[in-house]
Amino acid sequence: MITVAMVGLGLTGCVVARHLLKNSHRFELVMAAAGPHSSKSGQDLGLLLGMEPAGVAVHSAHQTIEMLEKHKPDVLIDFTRPANTLRLLRCCRSTNTKMVVGTTGFSPEQIEQLQDCTPTGVVFAPNITMGVNVLMLLARIAAQLLPNYDIEITERHHRYKRDAPSGTAARLANQMAAARDSGYVLQGRSGLGSRKTGEVGVHSVRAGGIYGEHELLLASDTDELTITHRVIDRAAFAEGALDAAEWIMGKTGFFNIEQMLLQRVNGMTLLPA
Repeated sequence: MITVAMVGLGLTGCVVARHLLKNSHRFELVMAAAGPHSSKSGQDLGLLLGMEPAGVAVHSAHQTIEMLEKHKPDVLIDFTRPANTLRLLRCCRSTNTKMVVGTTGFSPEQIEQLQDCTPTGVVFAPNITMGVNVLMLLARIAAQLLPNYDIEITERHHRYKRDAPSGTAARLANQMAAARDSGYVLQGRSGLGSRKTGEVGVHSVRAGGIYGEHELLLASDTDELTITHRVIDRAAFAEGALDAAEWIMGKTGFFNIEQMLLQRVNGMTLLPA
């Protein structure tokens, strides 16, 4: 049985928490925390999620460190904000708690701080669905096999998403640019002038209640290849988070979901993460 702390009870965090409670044979949810001014604080998590009472009270973010030191969970699943994630990491180091980080919007400097996770283990997943991480692997292969094709990335999310481009799109774009000797990332497109050699275009759409969609286009003068990942149910995020929580047990260091997938592959030749 893996003991888990769930921190961040937004749209995705609540779906993950519900799956944790439904998988009580695999996980024991020992604590949950919402934002510092959230009306969810003090409520029973099960009742909050429309389920049977869970016996787990939702704590305010102000109490998170105190509760982590009290419960010392095996894994913390984090869907908060970058600054808070780094604060939690410092505590997880002292309690030997692993982390699954689904938070997005990290700066390069903050990612460097997150990578300094010794002696604990961290799975960093700005998009924690399994399918989109397979897209990442396929994208790197395509970029190397189709070196002269133009690359464009379009991501679509709900109106409330705070960061643009999404963490997934930004990472995908950087990988595509790195696959080209003269590649560089261009966010959005406006003004006059034709497309320049090596551009990796990134375009963001924010509208309605779109869960999440990422499309990679590679095009030449004669044909085009499109790879699309689309979330049709937020349960995809929960399944990925729980999978990562089980996988990180017994490991130390910084990993992403692609590395997790590659370590599971036997007898296949894939490009390194």
